[in-house]
Amino acid sequence: MTYFQNVKGFFQNGWDWIKTFTFGIFTKIAELVAIVSLTVYYFAESFLLTISPSFLIPQKEIRGKVVLVTGGAGGVGKELVIRLAYNKTKVIVWDNNEKALDKLKNICRQKNLDITTYVVDITQRELVYKYSKIVKEEFGVVDILINNAGIVCGQTLLEIPDYMIEKTFKVNIISHYWISSGLE
Repeated sequence: MTYFQNVKGFFQNGWDWIKTFTFGIFTKIAELVAIVSLTVYYFAESFLLTISPSFLIPQKEIRGKVVLVTGGAGGVGKELVIRLAYNKTKVIVWDNNEKALDKLKNICRQKNLDITTYVVDITQRELVYKYSKIVKEEFGVVDILINNAGIVCGQTLLEIPDYMIEKTFKVNIISHYWISSGLE
């Protein structure tokens, strides 16, 4: 039996074909209307939030919260730490770069900002658990965890040495589990 004979058998009655075709058209029109409506809504919401003054937008209160930032001694993490310290949070910074941590502490000291830093290599599970325990003992529950630490290799997959692939997975993936588990 050929394809066309199957189709002809399916649509023996011309009305069945018209009903199916019409239903398909209306379904696609309804989907299109839903997509266009949601697109207009989200664009309008985004526009209004962009032009609204920040004091009109409800913000979550973070003052006094305990915040742990991994990889916080440089780049985006450093800026996050400074911004969080301005908001009077209890900022704890973990980084494996001791010199960068010292620079960050000096910057914060000059601005009268209070932060706590620890040299922690998050690829070492034992260190993560050890410093997680220290943080819990000194500060209690960590309210906000910012897993900012991350590394990237600028090579193709086959050009990256094995040890770098392992380190990338430890920093970018496995350490997040260790940190969350240690702080629990």
